[in-house]
Amino acid sequence: MNRHYFLAHYFRDNYEAWLRNLPFVGSPVVITRVEVWVTNRSGSFEQSRDVIGFTDLGESNRLDNKYWQVNGGVPVGNGANNLYDPTNPNTYLNGNNNPTEAAKFRASYQIENKLLQDQIITGLKPISQYQMVNFARQLGPNEYSFNPRLGYISLNQALNNDDVLNVAYEGTIDGIPFKVGDFSQDIPRNTTDPEVLFLKMLKGPSLRPDLPVWDLMMKNVYSLGSFNIQPKDFRLNLFYADDPSGTDLSYLPVKGEPQISNLPLLNVFNVDKLNLQQEPVSDGLFDFIEGITVNSQTGRVFLPTVEPFGTYLAQKFVSDPTLASYYCFFALYDSTRFSAIQQPQFNKFFLRGTYQGSSTNEISLGSTNVPRGSVRVTANGAPLTENQDYIVDYNLGRVKIVNTALLN
Repeated sequence: MNRHYFLAHYFRDNYEAWLRNLPFVGSPVVITRVEVWVTNRSGSFEQSRDVIGFTDLGESNRLDNKYWQVNGGVPVGNGANNLYDPTNPNTYLNGNNNPTEAAKFRASYQIENKLLQDQIITGLKPISQYQMVNFARQLGPNEYSFNPRLGYISLNQALNNDDVLNVAYEGTIDGIPFKVGDFSQDIPRNTTDPEVLFLKMLKGPSLRPDLPVWDLMMKNVYSLGSFNIQPKDFRLNLFYADDPSGTDLSYLPVKGEPQISNLPLLNVFNVDKLNLQQEPVSDGLFDFIEGITVNSQTGRVFLPTVEPFGTYLAQKFVSDPTLASYYCFFALYDSTRFSAIQQPQFNKFFLRGTYQGSSTNEISLGSTNVPRGSVRVTANGAPLTENQDYIVDYNLGRVKIVNTALLN
């Protein structure tokens, strides 16, 4: 949760189609550069920037604000609609501004005044459709990763529920270049009169399932809790906890459904289409495809559908669609985590298996800006000594074990 995000609805809408013929990835996209900006919780503001994120920036469909006009020939990019395009003086955030006035217009108070004054015309809503973030922090390249073909980013540290996530990125689609948002390198930081960066907002300060931006958070990623997963002897299976029989089944006890009946769940969810030689032959094993279904370095599993236990599974019930309301866990995708937890009758699917990984000498505390002196580390119940057995990075929230005997 709050860690993996599609860069636009275009990538989410095409995710399943691009992965339909694994191990071949049928994506025409190559993303070459990404900048990520988040709410600053570090207490350091030396390299911070004022940024403003728009949910509709770069979008060609699923626009939250119907005021924007879509450019049908651009699937993703600043020119996908008339919100903002630096190359087009007629776009909203670029209109009526000559180059000499650009810096003045980009001042924080100028931008916010314009947005507030034009609300009657544009209907642009703060928090849900745009959000100004003062002194935002840019993530370093070691704090996130991105998939250049499938168009999503993965953060090493999960965001807080009220954090804001903004990005700028560029690449090509079928060889045609595109760009979304402003890169800090293109608009250098001015200490006297800082210019605001226009960015694409992937996550706002409010988690509301009724907003289009809600779907940008990926909900098909699962952590194995380890690092450097080895493909050898990797075994992952899907089970369904069947209440009538009281047993865990590797299939759904459904009759008369050709896409479900008598099929292992690995086949139902399209994660067993290949053998160990990557040939299109089902072998009863989860398809370990590096960078696609498994990220071995971070120990995460990616199912090749955006809502595997929701709409994807529901489409498999052809003969009797009403069965979908019994087996599918729709609340995983269309509700908050708190709401989904209140529906245990649908929480029946489990991922189980075995794998070989490697331990690391670094342990994440799951939080940043940890108060100094608040960390205690023990081994087999015995307290360890800070700066002798371990060291703590309180800003990043990481413990590093330096006593090799403990690691062994």
